[in-house]
Amino acid sequence: MVIHVEVEPRRSEWKGRTERIEPRGLKSMSVSPAAAERFLNASILEDIAAEHRLALLEVLQERRAEAGTVLVEQGKVNDCIWYLLEGEVSIQRSYPGRGIELVVNLPASTVFGESSFFRGSPPIVSAIAKTPVWVLTLDRPSHARLRRDSIAAAEAFALASVRVLAEQFDLLDRRVSDYLAEHPDGPAKSNEWARFRDRLFVEQGL
Repeated sequence: MVIHVEVEPRRSEWKGRTERIEPRGLKSMSVSPAAAERFLNASILEDIAAEHRLALLEVLQERRAEAGTVLVEQGKVNDCIWYLLEGEVSIQRSYPGRGIELVVNLPASTVFGESSFFRGSPPIVSAIAKTPVWVLTLDRPSHARLRRDSIAAAEAFALASVRVLAEQFDLLDRRVSDYLAEHPDGPAKSNEWARFRDRLFVEQGL
């Protein structure tokens, strides 16, 4: 079963904000002014205080990648959290004997790679640039620096990452459930999805 899921971009992104945070006085030269402007005013960070966003920006690295670039590879250690400023990323999973299935397409702006980063175990999916992408990354040494210099910013960032991850899972759950409802001839797949949710929420204690 291949379910094509498109995540709608947040409508408020970069627009309609009455107060903008200016990237002034930054010590870091790793992020361009344009990237800083987008990051600081991204709707995915709207619940984080301005000073905590600035502290986080200080430890990020700016990158660009062409379409087709593997950003996170299934089964290999992921040492970064990725903030997608521009472009689109495909989340895919490879199954032995079944090939590659699309999990979801993520448009800017969003965060990915956070679950494998915090778990410290290899990711079960790959993240591949569907279009040219513009990203900011947080690696482990930078995260350690953030925790050392501003534990409040590190905690705010972790909460924001969990919120984004929860929203992505909720959307995926709705889309898969809708798909299964529209295809009643596949009870085996419906039961498989129900068992997966049981394992996730019951066995993992979520």
